[in-house]
Amino acid sequence: AEWLEYSPLGRAEWLKMMAVFFNLEAVAQSHFDIIAKDYNSLLQKAATIPNDQRPIVMTGLEFGGIYYAAGGNSNIAHLISDAGGDYIWSKDKGTASIETDLETQLVLGEAADFWINGGAFWDTLEDVANSDSRYTKFKPFQTGQIWTNNLAVNPAGANDYYERGVSRPDLILADLISIFHPQLLPQHHFLFYKKLSDY
Repeated sequence: AEWLEYSPLGRAEWLKMMAVFFNLEAVAQSHFDIIAKDYNSLLQKAATIPNDQRPIVMTGLEFGGIYYAAGGNSNIAHLISDAGGDYIWSKDKGTASIETDLETQLVLGEAADFWINGGAFWDTLEDVANSDSRYTKFKPFQTGQIWTNNLAVNPAGANDYYERGVSRPDLILADLISIFHPQLLPQHHFLFYKKLSDY
């Protein structure tokens, strides 16, 4: 049930609960302290970004006639904010997915600077256009600023974003800061996110 946590560090803290079953509470606390310290250090870097320089960010994709996006109080919404971005659904109070239609998303996302966490199998902008030609109307498609969280996928299809990333929000936050504000982490090497290539 860690996915119900809206706080990235709250989700990571579940490792302390799991540690109880193995009598490793002290080890888990030590690991969590390092994760929290790293996360908060990154958070402070992103907090230096003025409000007028925070990019607008959208998430999600359409499936079966419904556009699914992260809730405004979800884990990813908090990560976007902590990384110095403004999420288009930030006024929503839900922690789970939002179900809307593509037309509404197009209106809200018209001015978005970045699109993250879209199609899990997208590698190129052509893949996006082939999924739905209406996606080409989004600004991030036109500017080439679509980033997927499928950089670390093994041959069996397991995505490390949903494995290690659950307990390491500091690493996800570093990726997002480097997407939104690359000048803050000039030596960063991406672990989870990749920018879609051109056609």
